[in-house]
Amino acid sequence: MSLLAAFTSLRFGELAALQRHDVDLERRVVSIRRVAAETRTDGLLIKAPKSAAHVSGTAPPPPL
Repeated sequence: MSLLAAFTSLRFGELAALQRHDVDLERRVVSIRRVAAETRTDGLLIKAPKSAAHVSGTAPPPPL
């Protein structure tokens, strides 16, 4: 998870909400469809990103 964060510049909430089907190894794309957020009143919430612009894919670097 730390390597994925370093190479893709994803935020912690985006990384924490990732599921297996969000990662496409063949196309080398990680899709951000939800984020995890902790609130004082509701605790941990899984919700959609703030805007449609954040619903996107990011590519990790090529393997060595």
